[in-house]
Amino acid sequence: MPRPNMEQRIKELSKTLDKGELRERALAAEALGKTKHPAAVSRLVRALNYTFSEEVRFNIIQALGETGHPKAVPRLLQMLVIGNRFDRQQAIIALGQIGHPKAIPELVGELQKKWKEDREHVSMALQNIGENIQNKKVSGKEAKALQFVSPYFLEEEHPNVVLKAYEAALHNKIDPRNVRLYVKQLRAVKGNLK
Repeated sequence: MPRPNMEQRIKELSKTLDKGELRERALAAEALGKTKHPAAVSRLVRALNYTFSEEVRFNIIQALGETGHPKAVPRLLQMLVIGNRFDRQQAIIALGQIGHPKAIPELVGELQKKWKEDREHVSMALQNIGENIQNKKVSGKEAKALQFVSPYFLEEEHPNVVLKAYEAALHNKIDPRNVRLYVKQLRAVKGNLK
């Protein structure tokens, strides 16, 4: 039996996402994310607006991240404001997966908050975005600041180190010749090493 074309597959999955049982809807969201197709992103964003099941919402947000499509970023940023704790955490992870610099200001705002459970996720998301924009032409002072400091971060760098290094780069307080030393000094501050 021939495989249906992508548009047809997205249409079938969207129908299941709308009208299926909860588990079917969650699996349909996951499958839509794996298509990485722009039409799937639109469908997932729309479904997020009316889905009340936490399991299905979780899968939708996760699928938006898996698409890697920048079209999902505005809706994921909204989830940082209106979502519950689990929605926020998953949206942060998804933003890191997408790696688009448009998310940097809002993620830094989240990192500045003192909610412990979110700060680790935000730090990782910013590091993922920093890796994604390395060796790419970026615009905007936020993206340039993160691009400048992110090569000096350790894997799973402490949130305080990420925040302080980013802020210093944003405000031109780091000389390019000593950025590595500056990040090391931030790590040396008590509590900033994992």
